[in-house]
Order: sequence, then structure tokens, then C-alpha cells
Amino acid sequence: MSLNDECGDEEACRVAQHTWDMVAREAFGDVVGVVNVLLCGREAMQQMNAQYRSRDYATDVLSFQYYESTELSGNTDPDEVIGDMALCLDVIRENAVSRGVSFEEELSFMIIHGILHVCGYDHEISEEHAQQMQQQELRLLDLLIQSGR
Repeated sequence: MSLNDECGDEEACRVAQHTWDMVAREAFGDVVGVVNVLLCGREAMQQMNAQYRSRDYATDVLSFQYYESTELSGNTDPDEVIGDMALCLDVIRENAVSRGVSFEEELSFMIIHGILHVCGYDHEISEEHAQQMQQQELRLLDLLIQSGR
């Protein structure tokens, strides 16, 4: 993971790095490569969401998968960018309050969600795909919790 923190939020960086360290290997398996992770504010996320998804509002996470899941295992270059992820800390904080969970838990969940998108999971395809992704999210979140978060 290559982390870029536009918000200057050391706690968010710590949570992001720890979450990544605990779940990425399990999610990606033997896949090598880099995922760029951006921690940003509402305005930057709204611009990206409008540009890439034609939705003019800030969302919690945007993920970009550059290889099909079957192609990921064939990559041997550890410096190859295999995906990008942007996380809006403002929206994640609001979602944490509305869900009644800590900011750290919500941020970890969104990182897991983004990782799974980079791995090829897509909950918008069908209900079956959504259930498969949710099962993986819960499995990885459980792994994170067992690691002592």
C-alpha cells in the first residue's frame, strides 16, 4: 500500500496502515503489486465521484481495479499499481456516528470494502455478488478484530 494523507490525520493513517497490514495478505493471497490509498476530504471526494461515477456528491470510498481478478495472480512486479482507493474521512466520520460505531471501526470496514473491490468483488452486479462480498467483508473484519485491532 502506498498511503497519501491529504487530511493530515495521523490517527486515520495509523488505522489505515494497521488494517492493511492485518487483512491485505488474506484478501490478496499471493498477489503482488501496489494499491494507492488516498485519505481525503469531502470536496476532493465529491470531485472524484462526479468525474468517475457521474455522481455529484461525496461518498465514503471509491475503488479502482486495474486488473481482472484472474489477471492479478499473474503479476510479478511488486511495483505495479494494481488499484487505487480513495477514502473520504469526513463521510466516514458521519457514517460512524449514524451507524453507532467508532471512526476507527468504520474506517477499517471501508478499507476492507475497498480492498475487496480491487480484488474484483462488486456488490452492484447482483444480490448474489453482494452476498459474496458481504461474507468476505465479515470474514476480514473478524480477522482484524482477532488480531487485536
